[in-house]
Amino acid sequence: AALRAALPACDTPAHCTTLKVNLERWRWLPRALGAHYLWANPAAYRLDLIEGDRVIQSHRIIVGKPTTPTPVFATLVTGVTANPWWNVPSSIVSESVGAMVRNRPAQAARLGYVATRGAGGRLQVRQRPGPLNALGQVKIEMPNAYSIFLHDTPSKGLFEQERRAFSHGCMRTEHP
Repeated sequence: AALRAALPACDTPAHCTTLKVNLERWRWLPRALGAHYLWANPAAYRLDLIEGDRVIQSHRIIVGKPTTPTPVFATLVTGVTANPWWNVPSSIVSESVGAMVRNRPAQAARLGYVATRGAGGRLQVRQRPGPLNALGQVKIEMPNAYSIFLHDTPSKGLFEQERRAFSHGCMRTEHP
């Protein structure tokens, strides 16, 4: 309702476009979200736990950087994993972790990376659970087509930044 009410007051074409895009996002959301749900707002760097019509907890989040933005999607939380392994996505293996595993294996081992060769000889990398694991101590399981998760992080200092777009798309959650 607030977006619709703001549309006639648009002062620039860009502002009008932004409101229309957000109205379209609302149109695609499920009509019933349930009695309690998580609501992630990447633009506000915030995750809310909602019961009924009340926010009962709010957490700061780190979201995808402009080159790897956090996508818009809806899914069901299916579980929580304590001390998870991190299956490093192939894009991150290609971008950075793969070079470390190949060129600096001792450093990769200290950071908990374990490499294997998959089908066709493709390098696959996982990171062991532990204090340096990129997922931190908690991963909230929520199957989706983007392989995006809510998870902890060992980089707690990043939550102090005003703008928190540092990830490859996942949402790192303060106090998960």
